[in-house]
Amino acid sequence: MLETYTDEQLQVELSRRKHQAGAGEKPTQLQLVNMVALRSACQSQLDYIEEHGQHVKDGDAYIYETAMIAVFGSDVFRWINARTA
Repeated sequence: MLETYTDEQLQVELSRRKHQAGAGEKPTQLQLVNMVALRSACQSQLDYIEEHGQHVKDGDAYIYETAMIAVFGSDVFRWINARTA
């Protein structure tokens, strides 16, 4: 089915969907921050360092993502991704 569309048409549709997905207002902080997931991610990082003597690969990015979701909710990256290249 996709072969009936040109690459340009597909790119336009992807761009439209990306913009539409994040068309809402900028996320605001949740009243109750989900600290369980954030604490778990941070603890896992320390446990890994203790056991292996090095950082978890992409651990900083994982903690960042967990923190953003904990503070702003699960749709925060839909909004971010719609506004960044």
